[in-house]
Amino acid sequence: RMLRVACARIGVARALPALSTRVFGKGLCGKRLLSSTMAVAAGCGFVGVTAGVVHAASPQVTAAAAIATAEEMWKNASSSCDHQNCVDYLTTLLETYPSQSEALWRLARAKYNVADYETDKTKKKALLDESLAHAQQAVDADNTNFAAHKWYGIILSEIGDLVDTKTKLSNAYVIRDCFTKATELNPKDGNSRHLLGRWYFAFSELSWIERKVAGALFGAVPAATYEEAYDHFLTAENMQPGFWIANWVMLGKTCLRMKKAEEAKEWLTKAATAKGTSNDDQANIAEAKTLLK
Repeated sequence: RMLRVACARIGVARALPALSTRVFGKGLCGKRLLSSTMAVAAGCGFVGVTAGVVHAASPQVTAAAAIATAEEMWKNASSSCDHQNCVDYLTTLLETYPSQSEALWRLARAKYNVADYETDKTKKKALLDESLAHAQQAVDADNTNFAAHKWYGIILSEIGDLVDTKTKLSNAYVIRDCFTKATELNPKDGNSRHLLGRWYFAFSELSWIERKVAGALFGAVPAATYEEAYDHFLTAENMQPGFWIANWVMLGKTCLRMKKAEEAKEWLTKAATAKGTSNDDQANIAEAKTLLK
């Protein structure tokens, strides 16, 4: 499954009337939203709160400032409720700017994050379908937005865990093309390059039944090798050294598949001894330690 990634890209400034959201102050999530936005409100033109509504310092606040607020909320989110607050905030923003690509892909990401906490597969799939629709809207609004393409690929890959093998493999080339497009639009983004490496790694590890289905669908198994995956992971590392512990782990795992034991040990040791801060970091550190045993 494709890992979660952080990707911030602020859009062009546009006028935005003061946000008066219906979710502020309503229920547990609304209260958490109110407190979490206060820390960044001043920097985006918000100066006061009355009856659970955040008010702007002037009649207008730029779309870029509102998106920056949403990005800060997302960075500080640590629960399903926090991510739902991001969804509500961005939904309100999009009522004013329905074609704002920067807001649309962030809404897709936020719903994707909410879906990650959902244990019911039917509800999870429904959330991911909504998320994918927002990502498509982001691409339609601005086909040059690398993050929109990247998140479309991430979400479609996640949906692959909830559908049959035939559907999953049918989406394979779309996912690859999304990550390829993202790397072309932003060659300096290590995350997009890493995800492309993940695609090649995953298709190098297809099971026998998956290869049979792929052969029936495409006439041949999608071409992918560990060497290609390694090249993408290494390119990502060279572009942004140490940007993601997961990239070290994948370099190590790929080297193991390629029988490059010494190099694998070097990458996995880097990961195992890293100082991780997030849950994702800790999971990758634990995996590296396990692989070193």
